[in-house]
Amino acid sequence: MKDHVTSAEIALDAYEGAVLPPGGLSFRGRPVITEALIRALLADLSVYITHHGLDFDWISLLTASQSRRSDREIRQERPDGGWRVNDAVEADPEHARPTVPKTRGYVSSVHLSSEGEAEYTVVFPGVPARQFRMASAELRTAEPFPEVETSRGTVTNAADAERAFIKVAARVLRSTGSNEVPSSADLVDHALLAVELGNWAGVPSRRIQPVLIPQIHRAMQGAAASSEAPARLAGRDFPRDLADGIPETPSAGRSPDSRPQPSPRHPRPDH
Repeated sequence: MKDHVTSAEIALDAYEGAVLPPGGLSFRGRPVITEALIRALLADLSVYITHHGLDFDWISLLTASQSRRSDREIRQERPDGGWRVNDAVEADPEHARPTVPKTRGYVSSVHLSSEGEAEYTVVFPGVPARQFRMASAELRTAEPFPEVETSRGTVTNAADAERAFIKVAARVLRSTGSNEVPSSADLVDHALLAVELGNWAGVPSRRIQPVLIPQIHRAMQGAAASSEAPARLAGRDFPRDLADGIPETPSAGRSPDSRPQPSPRHPRPDH
């Protein structure tokens, strides 16, 4: 039993190093990250088995891992009325342009073409050219993003997962940039969201953060500006140089100009 556990840990160590960016949390001792990592590994194995046509009953073995579909699965047609913002989609291999990623994405906006047909801006997580404007015929419905429990709430779609990842990555980078230790909750969320986004989209988890660096930097700048706001308010409340001392406060009921003036000294009479 112990040997099997050790072998599994060695395999997960290697897989973790392949899919997650270096310097992050290890799965060891962290069940949430371990579960996400195992799901990602099982999904990759299922694709590998299908790709090589191996005679392996992976369907029964991988019933808990449904995050990636093979080409053998039934195509999901466009829903009535079209897709909505945040819906999960993927390129239809029979009709999509060859330049469109073969990974999963989500609808970020809906448009009308010059012919009055619906078109969609689709974001593909982990892909350098993230956004593609696509016609309905190029798309099909993808498996929904799984719910992910983070320390700050439940994430229910890929768009929210990316937004949550940007925020937590900004907090982690701000902490490390200030020579501070990020909170354990942020480190867990950072690793978990990267694994789940990569697993769902069909890209290595280590690719999630690099393509989001501009958004992460903007989030860091916004957080820095918010933290400086109290200091600016304090500066407006105290316009004087505090090194000059605190100005005297007039007594109650007396205006500053009503204080008695010293009487002039009368000259002493000559004797």
